[in-house]
Amino acid sequence: MVSVLILYHRANLNPRIELFSEALLADGYDVGAICWDRSGSSNAGSDIVPIQRVGIPGFDMSLVNALVVPLLYIQFARTMWRRDPDAILCAHIALLPLAVFWGAITRTPVVYDVIETYFEGYRARKSWFAELFATVASALEQLCLRGVDGITVIDTNGDILAERYRGYTSNFEIVYNLPRVKQEPRQNGHDGPPVIVYTGLIDDRKGVPTLIEAFAEVSETHEARLLLIGGSVDDTLDRVKHRVRELNLDDAVQFTGQVEYDAVHDLLLDADIAVAPYRRLEVFDISRWNSRKIPDYMNAGLPVIAPDFGGFPQVIDETGAGICVDTSDADKVADAIQELIDNPERARALGNSGRDAIKSRYNWGTECEKVTSVFRTAIRTA
Repeated sequence: MVSVLILYHRANLNPRIELFSEALLADGYDVGAICWDRSGSSNAGSDIVPIQRVGIPGFDMSLVNALVVPLLYIQFARTMWRRDPDAILCAHIALLPLAVFWGAITRTPVVYDVIETYFEGYRARKSWFAELFATVASALEQLCLRGVDGITVIDTNGDILAERYRGYTSNFEIVYNLPRVKQEPRQNGHDGPPVIVYTGLIDDRKGVPTLIEAFAEVSETHEARLLLIGGSVDDTLDRVKHRVRELNLDDAVQFTGQVEYDAVHDLLLDADIAVAPYRRLEVFDISRWNSRKIPDYMNAGLPVIAPDFGGFPQVIDETGAGICVDTSDADKVADAIQELIDNPERARALGNSGRDAIKSRYNWGTECEKVTSVFRTAIRTA
């Protein structure tokens, strides 16, 4: 049986790579993974392929993890030595040099999945050396890309990533970061006041503090609840909880902490309005279908309040799933929430439109063939 070995930078595969694995398994491949045994994934316990974990200490500050990369490579190489895969899937830039080197000495084709806008993301980190780190990482990545046999990238506004990576190989696909179609929304809703929901990292860049201020405004005129699904990698969650107490909103705001990805959908089904309150930063200004947050909201049949910048307006226009506002402005986010609370029929229509778009077009069923095609070509032409 033809085999694929996944190299991953966290203890558990993220939802996208899990779907890659499912597509390869369905196409007859034997799939396994070697993972860096550190925190960060919300998919604990959902391993669908055998995972061997490498126990090298990591840091919460991702840029500092560069210090342990040499030791990490040694441990990964020791583990890989006992494997003889027909192809390697490298799922993070940090492991790309190792994947390309190993592929060269063993004549194993390497497929590289670009799930993040690495250069823009690293440059936006809160560190004095972020700009230098982003530049060096980008240069090293470009050098390694000459040794890959296939590339898949997320979708971005203006096809920025497609233009950045397409020239390195003809075996190239844009694979949208979309979910499986999941359980239908509940027809009768729920008892009690409307529930506003946010899911994802509790982070300044994702706009959660702005959402808290917006919800405080809404609470002055409307009875509502706010559900925040997700954890934090810094002190943002503690600061947000402190602000909620200052605003006397403890009884109206619920924090779930980190939740496994597959359990998020059920929580979304109990909500009425979803918010993606991104701040206007470069990393989000080039976003479009790369964010899983908005498709997950649509999958649950929720009307979406989305940013009015980057590629988000195109997503909302194509699906009719919500409304776009300046999500960096708490007043405008509050106005949008109030508008949907006051117009439940419109909110329901927007949610239904988004759900229909997920069922008919924007779901993993339209993407998995792209994944298997890239691997078939990489293995055949290696």
